[in-house]
Amino acid sequence: MRAPVFVCKKCEHHLFIESEIMGVLDRLNQYDCPNCGEDGELNWIFSHVGDPEEEEDNYNWK
Repeated sequence: MRAPVFVCKKCEHHLFIESEIMGVLDRLNQYDCPNCGEDGELNWIFSHVGDPEEEEDNYNWK
């Protein structure tokens, strides 16, 4: 079974989460970076939960 994996920033413990989110993550792997063109497969890492409207001045949301 495939599951999202999150890593503790302090001790690097790997946490596997069983979830319905796998479809979304599979689609995410298909998105090449619009900024640099890097292939999407295993490229993306989770940063945080954000709101592009509130954070539009802080990040490149293209």
